[in-house]
Amino acid sequence: HKAVREALANCLFNADYHGVRGVVVRRTPDKLVFENPGDIRTGIEQMRLGGVSDPRNGLVMKMFSLIDVGERAGTGVPDVFATWANAGLPEPQIEENFGEADRTILTLMLEADAKPDNNEQISDDYEQINSSNEQITDNNEQLNGLNEQITERQRVILHFVEKSPSATYDDMARAVGVSSATVRRDAEILIGCGLLKRVGSRKAGHWEVRGEKNHDIR
Repeated sequence: HKAVREALANCLFNADYHGVRGVVVRRTPDKLVFENPGDIRTGIEQMRLGGVSDPRNGLVMKMFSLIDVGERAGTGVPDVFATWANAGLPEPQIEENFGEADRTILTLMLEADAKPDNNEQISDDYEQINSSNEQITDNNEQLNGLNEQITERQRVILHFVEKSPSATYDDMARAVGVSSATVRRDAEILIGCGLLKRVGSRKAGHWEVRGEKNHDIR
């Protein structure tokens, strides 16, 4: 029960409440699935190992600590893994789904011999394929004309990096209010369109906004 409580608290600490769908918890006879909007800020491996805490919602975490839930930052998920191992249950699974709505998914199997539902896996695969097709369609639509290829968020990103050429993806994400992964994809689209260029190395380089100054990027 404590491990399940920690899993739920972790969802609430790290949810991107500006995202869509919100926190979702699903219970089936053989598993518990916790989903929250937003990617994993520390990365999957670091989340599993623990020791590093970078919650999106520090005040939410602090409130829970007052009732002794998630009081040790960076230890909640490792405790869940340890509890499941001690109970002889399958190792918990952590996934990140990237798309128009980035999501983090933690799955806890409740039976020692439980296996993933093949039908559910097929359904998930079809959803991923459909999402990919939708993304391709979106990208093709963006490439039809200069004014149509740039979304409002991408205009904001271009304006921001024009003023702050040394900005990181995290800086851009904070400026536009989305995840770093979403900003990274927007930057790749802008680079592909020839409107943005990365000059120099990843750490020491800078951004250049390309094209005429009268492009509608503000």
